[in-house]
Amino acid sequence: MEDDRVRQLINGILAMAYLSDHFSPETAVSISDAELERRYENDSSRYHRPETVSFAQILTEDRATADSALAELKTRVAEHAPIRRLFRQLSKKYSKKPAAGSRGNYIVAAVSRTDNQVPRSVRDAAFAMHNINQFSSVIKSENGYHILFLTDRRPAEHKSLEEATPELREIITREKLDDKRREFIDGLVDLEQWEISHSQLQKVVFAAPGSARGSMKSRTNATTNIPGNVQVHTVGKGK
Repeated sequence: MEDDRVRQLINGILAMAYLSDHFSPETAVSISDAELERRYENDSSRYHRPETVSFAQILTEDRATADSALAELKTRVAEHAPIRRLFRQLSKKYSKKPAAGSRGNYIVAAVSRTDNQVPRSVRDAAFAMHNINQFSSVIKSENGYHILFLTDRRPAEHKSLEEATPELREIITREKLDDKRREFIDGLVDLEQWEISHSQLQKVVFAAPGSARGSMKSRTNATTNIPGNVQVHTVGKGK
């Protein structure tokens, strides 16, 4: 039984050494220019982002309710009420209730100038605001009457292939190493029959009894110290 446990421990060390040596982030991975260009084109939305705005809103069914909400908003702002909290309270007070199952009407995030999910009049009004915490006048759309409150504005971002290459290499390298690691592990049916070269085993050693528990370090000889004062000596294959 003890021999089986030692054998399992040795096999685990061998597997860890192989994985570390062959599938670490520092492992050289071949990536062609064509792969970089193809990934850059496929992930174009990652490297070409349009200008966007995000806003909160008060959305009412009729103009009179919207006018009342705007009047109260202006009055309370003049009284130095905290603007964000105030707008949230007024949206809850005046806005029409959202349809069942929807996410609500309050926050509209990351809207571009061509986002057709937001009415044109609302998009135009949102992009006309340039200062965070700025609110609009009443805007009419097919959905009702809106008062907007600008919460975020982000400029367009464009990265050339050259600028994106370091990130692309990192992503592709990680994916290739993950694929190789998965292929290796899937094919490793029987550790008992698996062999590793002498040079691989030399790289892994458990700390000797009395040292910090669980530590691992490099080693130049072929001896592996196993907890319990059991030493396993590697027999290298002739080349």
